[in-house]
Amino acid sequence: MSWLKFFRVDDLLNKVKELIELRLELFRKELREHTVLLARQLLLVSVVIILMVITMAFASIALAIWLGSLVGSMAGGFALMALLFLLLCIFFVLSQRKTVQKLWRTVNEETPQEQAPENEM
Repeated sequence: MSWLKFFRVDDLLNKVKELIELRLELFRKELREHTVLLARQLLLVSVVIILMVITMAFASIALAIWLGSLVGSMAGGFALMALLFLLLCIFFVLSQRKTVQKLWRTVNEETPQEQAPENEM
């Protein structure tokens, strides 16, 4: 009788192999589940963003037509909307620069080093 059979090492190795295979299968199923959940959420967010863009486009056209009726020229209404969008873009660019600069200062700011106590002799 070999010592492998005496200590049942071969059974133990088979059990370990089965355990590893089960763990691998569980990992694959969990990964698939997380991937499906992420894809579902990504699709939902994409649909919401697309609908918001379409809504904003129609709202801007309606506002441009309304402004055109106020100023007496359809082209003037669309020009005012273009000006409004240009001002919004400038505002966002400038605010982003300030935010980035603040973040850059915060990251690059050197932390004050603690002063080492002087040894008195």
